[in-house]
Amino acid sequence: MDSTGTVFDPAAFQAYTELRRIASEYHLEDELEVPQLVVVGETSAGKSMLVQNFLR
Repeated sequence: MDSTGTVFDPAAFQAYTELRRIASEYHLEDELEVPQLVVVGETSAGKSMLVQNFLR
């Protein structure tokens, strides 16, 4: 987490960028469904409850 409270994983971003590049190279942009939100955490950390609260 940086000083703004943002969590950024350079390796994950690089993997995402590479995936987008490959999809573009093979004209599969419309086939690639990338999640808008990813929730990551340990078991019983409240991930499901957080998502449920967003959906209410």
